[in-house]
Amino acid sequence: MSKFVHPDYTGNEVIYPHLCYSVVLGIEDRYDFHNRNNVRDEYILMYVTKGMLFCTQYGVNYTLGAGEYILLNKAFEHEYWFDKKIPSEIYWMHMSGEMTIQLVDMIENLSPLPVTGKDQYIYEAIKLGLTLNNPIKSEPFAHSANIINTLMHIMESVYSKKKENEYTPEEYVFRSRVETIIRNAELGTLTLDKMCEEMHLNRYYFAHQFKNYYSVSPMKYVTNVKIERAKNLLRSSDMKITVISRECGFSSPAYFSTAFRRETGMSPEAFRAQWNNLSEQQ
Repeated sequence: MSKFVHPDYTGNEVIYPHLCYSVVLGIEDRYDFHNRNNVRDEYILMYVTKGMLFCTQYGVNYTLGAGEYILLNKAFEHEYWFDKKIPSEIYWMHMSGEMTIQLVDMIENLSPLPVTGKDQYIYEAIKLGLTLNNPIKSEPFAHSANIINTLMHIMESVYSKKKENEYTPEEYVFRSRVETIIRNAELGTLTLDKMCEEMHLNRYYFAHQFKNYYSVSPMKYVTNVKIERAKNLLRSSDMKITVISRECGFSSPAYFSTAFRRETGMSPEAFRAQWNNLSEQQ
């Protein structure tokens, strides 16, 4: 079931266009959810409450798990959807208005959109927006303040992250290219040679620079990415372990279990059981 809220001060009758406002916001959990569009001067903020959300923009793929958010510029071609096999839910909010554009421009000066992160604050902010932005009794000024606070919070997070990760220009370019390759790759077929080819670097230099910047080898890092994706699937779905192993690019369920236990100290089955017990207690 999906919940949509259409405020009575938006659309063609925006009374306060200089404020931040939301054309529409709500909760989405349809298993076949899939959206693709572009709208000028409008942004969308999505927070994953359960399951997984898949997005693509500028040729880059994003996979978000529970507790993560993404801020997208709707003016440029983009797409986002659920995997029908994974029960998922997002809280989402479209944002527009002159002040919204100014604040997002400030965020983009620190980091280009899309911006992603993991922050409970975003969930609470969209929930508050649902309360303030109902069609019966709208609160345009309070809702504008909520959007302003939310964007300021994202800006502060982006700034803090940037300050914590002050890379040299060379390291920044290297890391950006590596992350793009990994996001767009079929992890099960991603080898050291393929990464070197994509980076246009010889094997020795690439491995040396990678270890220097990430403190682990390239393939160890790829394995860690696979494990994190597996954790998301174990937490958010009832998919069989063998299927998760295949989806995350492991060569066999046995190797997946060995790698998972080595990184987490427990088997995939034990990890899922522990997560389910914690969820029931909450």
